[in-house]
Amino acid sequence: MDSASSAPPAALAHRSIAPVAVRVSDATIAAPVPQWSIPLAVPITIPRFVQRRLQKGKQLEPKDLVRNVNLEVKPGQMLAIIGGSGSGKTTLLNAIAGRSGGLEMSSGSIDVVAAGNDSQQTTVDGTERPSPTAHATANPLRPKDAKKFIGYVRQDDFLLPFLTVRETLNFAAALRLPKTVPAATRNAIVEQTMFELGLADAADVVVGGPFRKGISGGEKRRLSIGCTLVQMPSVLVLDEPTTGLDSFTAFQILETLKKLAQRGRTVIVTLHGPRSDAFPLFDQLLLLSRGNVIYRGVAAEILPYFAAQGYDAPAESNPLDFVIDISSIDNRSSVAELESKERVGQLVVSWREKEAAMASGPPGRLTLSAKGSQEGDVEKNGWGQHRATATDGGSPETTSDEGAELGRANLLRQTAILTHRGLRNVFRNYGQLVGFTLQSVIIGLVMGLAFLNPPSTPAGIQSFKTVTFFCQPGYFYLSIILAVFILCEELVVFDREREDNMYKTLPWVASTILSYLPMNAVIPTIYAIIVYFMTGWRRDNLAKNLFSFIAGCIMQQQAAWSLALLCSAVNRSFAQASLLANSLSIPILLSSGYLITHIYGWIAWTRTFACQGIEGAARNQCIGENVLRGMRFNLATPVYVYPLGLLGFILVAYTLAFIILATYHPGGVKHATQVKAKQDDPDKDLAQQESDQASMLDRKPSRRPINVVVENLQLSVSRRSLLARGKSATKVILEDVSAQFPAGQVSVIMGPSGAGKSSLLQMLAGRLSSGATSAFSSSGSITLNGQEFDSSLASLVAFVEQEDSHHLPALTVRETVRYAARLRLKDRSKRECDERAEEVLLLLGLSTCADTLVGGPLVKGISGGEKRRLSLAVQLLSDPAVLYADEPTSGLDAFTAQNVMQTLRDLASDGRTIVVSIHQPRSDIWQMFDNALLLVKGGRTAYSGPANAILPFFAKVGKECPPHFNPADFVIDAVSVDYHSVEEEAASKASIDHLVAAWKKQKGIKDKDETAPLARPAAGQNLSAKLRKTPFTRAFPVVLARSFKNLRRQPDVFIARLSNPPLMACLFWIYFARLGYGPSSSQDRIGLLQETTALPFVGMLACIAIFPSEKNLFHHEWKSSARYGATTFLSVYTIQETITSILSSFLFSVVFVFGMNMQWRGTKFIEFWFSSFALISTGESIGIVFSAFTRNGGLTTSLVSAALTLLAQLNGIVSVTLPYFLVVIGWISPMRPQAALTMINEMMGLKFQCTEAEIANGAVCLVIQAITGIL
Repeated sequence: MDSASSAPPAALAHRSIAPVAVRVSDATIAAPVPQWSIPLAVPITIPRFVQRRLQKGKQLEPKDLVRNVNLEVKPGQMLAIIGGSGSGKTTLLNAIAGRSGGLEMSSGSIDVVAAGNDSQQTTVDGTERPSPTAHATANPLRPKDAKKFIGYVRQDDFLLPFLTVRETLNFAAALRLPKTVPAATRNAIVEQTMFELGLADAADVVVGGPFRKGISGGEKRRLSIGCTLVQMPSVLVLDEPTTGLDSFTAFQILETLKKLAQRGRTVIVTLHGPRSDAFPLFDQLLLLSRGNVIYRGVAAEILPYFAAQGYDAPAESNPLDFVIDISSIDNRSSVAELESKERVGQLVVSWREKEAAMASGPPGRLTLSAKGSQEGDVEKNGWGQHRATATDGGSPETTSDEGAELGRANLLRQTAILTHRGLRNVFRNYGQLVGFTLQSVIIGLVMGLAFLNPPSTPAGIQSFKTVTFFCQPGYFYLSIILAVFILCEELVVFDREREDNMYKTLPWVASTILSYLPMNAVIPTIYAIIVYFMTGWRRDNLAKNLFSFIAGCIMQQQAAWSLALLCSAVNRSFAQASLLANSLSIPILLSSGYLITHIYGWIAWTRTFACQGIEGAARNQCIGENVLRGMRFNLATPVYVYPLGLLGFILVAYTLAFIILATYHPGGVKHATQVKAKQDDPDKDLAQQESDQASMLDRKPSRRPINVVVENLQLSVSRRSLLARGKSATKVILEDVSAQFPAGQVSVIMGPSGAGKSSLLQMLAGRLSSGATSAFSSSGSITLNGQEFDSSLASLVAFVEQEDSHHLPALTVRETVRYAARLRLKDRSKRECDERAEEVLLLLGLSTCADTLVGGPLVKGISGGEKRRLSLAVQLLSDPAVLYADEPTSGLDAFTAQNVMQTLRDLASDGRTIVVSIHQPRSDIWQMFDNALLLVKGGRTAYSGPANAILPFFAKVGKECPPHFNPADFVIDAVSVDYHSVEEEAASKASIDHLVAAWKKQKGIKDKDETAPLARPAAGQNLSAKLRKTPFTRAFPVVLARSFKNLRRQPDVFIARLSNPPLMACLFWIYFARLGYGPSSSQDRIGLLQETTALPFVGMLACIAIFPSEKNLFHHEWKSSARYGATTFLSVYTIQETITSILSSFLFSVVFVFGMNMQWRGTKFIEFWFSSFALISTGESIGIVFSAFTRNGGLTTSLVSAALTLLAQLNGIVSVTLPYFLVVIGWISPMRPQAALTMINEMMGLKFQCTEAEIANGAVCLVIQAITGIL
């Protein structure tokens, strides 16, 4: 904090910039008609004319998302784009930032124009700034050049999980700021950024992710904003920057943005529900509704405009809430929807008429002056090294290198920064490191035991030949799959940061290689040493030979990662990227000279690209020539050539990956389409729908009211570190919290970010659980009607979590709710469940998006606000007696938030207990709260009791709420730490301590005077409400239908499951073709049958692609009223896997048996088909086992790969000199029986044409005798 203290409060704002304006002229943005594609590893797009022919005249039109938008935002101005959910705010903002994601600009234009003025200047804080009225005649910047001046903060957070907050900002500043900024200044900027965004307390906490707990969601949001603020771009574009933040922090961020605008920047934000005192901060407002403009212009004129349309704002209302309410469509009932549509339609027409009547029409062209930049306070420290200067054409001078123009770090410096960042992120991922280490040790030991000191016999020679081959792909093929999994996740962050122009592609590729280099050197070395000594490799010239083998293994590991990066660069989907990796690695392995010794001339050229590590290892180990000749090795090639071949492969693969990443951009989000749903009752009239809604609200709960009481609750977490030798650090989350939440009332838990609100709700709902590196400890009590809360009362409680990631992405909103209803409403018919689902959809305003896919990370579906309401809808289905909701209005516009809270208010009036946590409640929502619990940072209580008594309590301690001020904003402001300066921080902390002390004193007096707590049950009337499992007969068909539909609508995963085995068989056919009966045919058959051991890995890939998301939903539903048994879940997944595996294994068997000229009869083919199916199922089953034990995908992939490799080495083909105990273990899996079955079926009765000379020269016919003896 010392560095933060020394930084001036305005340090973030004082930077010389190039003033840039944004102009939107009659812009209409549309979602194009989805173009068909074949979801292969390398997607094939079907031409438009073919698609039109196949559609047979049923042509779809592009859907307009935003229509006829005109606006102009000049330097020094701040524009707020407001409107309800689905109004097109994010779509327009993405287009302004140049990130439209494949959407079409149907008409109009969006231009970024360098602007300034020769004479008009204003003075702010003693510094001259460009006047908002600056005007000239400059040409628009090219889109590529425009992106250099835009800083964009997305609605979603894409951060590296294992960096701390300070490190994340430091690296962002090093990459984004000009290289001329001194390190001390850069550090001061970072500290000041954390200071102003309230992140100082979490500066040394890791960001965290799905597999490691880190900072809160609100802190992640502020960190994303900070990563852009340190850049200080000319244009700041922020999508929902205040979502998930408390009202005090949100207002502070808006104030900071306003200061940045006043100093010459152009600021554009989208907002859902800003507080009333934020209204004066905005220079311009753009109000949207369903993609139409309702108002655009000066913020101060919006209320007079609406008054002229006949809509007068109440005297004490939030102006922004009022205009959003007026322009939103009410979906809670059909009558209200028709009325609101008519009102909004009139407003749209009125604005278009006004815009047409405006004398100036669309905004004119801007001009540019060479005096567009002003000197700032930090100029002395080396800032502002770039200027936008006018040329004859009117656009800024640019160079071919973006980094040079912006004065940022050069390529070498970017590589160093990204490498430093990558090393920290890699080596703090302990689960991944453990997985890599276990994989190398386990596979090394298995390989060593399988080939333990083979004897000098024909069988021993075969084993020795095998180990020289399998010591390479047996480990490094698995490295390819694991690297694909890791890189597919990391490339999502790369895609976002590259769009933000943080760095170039080459430094990222180089830094990725260097970041993983230590691990990719140490791990293969461990593996190589284990294998070398256990398999009895030559001991003469030990140092030379061992070093050669280790060096070859390290280069093989690099080759594996280069191939993985190449595949991930083509496709970000793990299912598709792993399919491509399989397709490319199989030819490399087949052409290496072991599995098939004679390659046909038309495919022999692939030996040039083969994995040279295999041949190099064999040449390094063997002195004689017979064995090498039998494997068709070129003995004239010097041994030192093989490392050069590997090096060439690595360089070529990385170069191709770089070219693809730099030119081909498959990353980003695709837009989901709507799914036509069958309506059960399409003729239902409006009156009937109103009756349904009324019946829902009037339905009385069958259970008696439940009062929730919290007494002296304490919660702390102890974090254990592997590096701290078991020592743990304890952090207090909740401290002596007591509260009462009566039935029939709505209670709210409020407080700034980090006050423990979510932790308290998780404790109340019984959802708090410890992890591997952390343990929670608690004391105090939580009672329901006086009875201690435990699992016996779990069915009384429903919990809406803050995260919405558990929904299946390929289901529509209606399908999600209907399936949930059928699981939760166990005693109702299917029709009644569907009717209940429709009621809830109508109640929460989800009917308009009911047939839209939910979406996920790679498919854009419903909005964040709609997903929030979907989570609430699922929990409301079962009519719970107690409902806990963590941030139910987060991400919702003011109108929808008010509707959601009104729904909860209506539910409470029927006797239910409603407890919510809310960051930014509007004033009319505050009136709905009966009780309030106010927490401060550290989990201390500042107030607990009736909501209408909180202001008198604050007045009693000297804090009066101003007139016409939102009480919720007032109390949040009072308990928030002000980081604007060190003095204000100290003063605010002292004020908070005074509040907490005053409440403790008053609480002590109240406890003495209180005569009776909330009603307790009479003797013998204890509640008993355990969660009931949904019966198997009811849950099974529901979960099965849901799972199949989710799989079928994800073509990349579905096609990969079906096509992976037959595609692999086709690659085998290319190399083996029609098997003959010559001297090498026996070895070819052995190699071909050995390749069937790759089928379990195909099953593993299918499991990792789909099982984790299904498991997450199962765990979520297990804790709720939708609970069903693990038997149901595994049965459903098994059937789903079985059907696809039967089809894929059949296609594999047809190509394999008939294409390769293997012996066959009806029984032999069926046996081969069944054994292939068994191998695929084995891989998927082992994947399920390990995926169920850990949530770390990298660790899961490593463990599954190691287990499958262990079983593959024991099948009897790979090694014919196995120790007896390994033979016994080998019979545990289907791999050894499958090897015996296929070998016997193929080899029995075959005659090979081998002469004595061919046998003497190293042909391998005698190996058949050894293998047949083993089997």
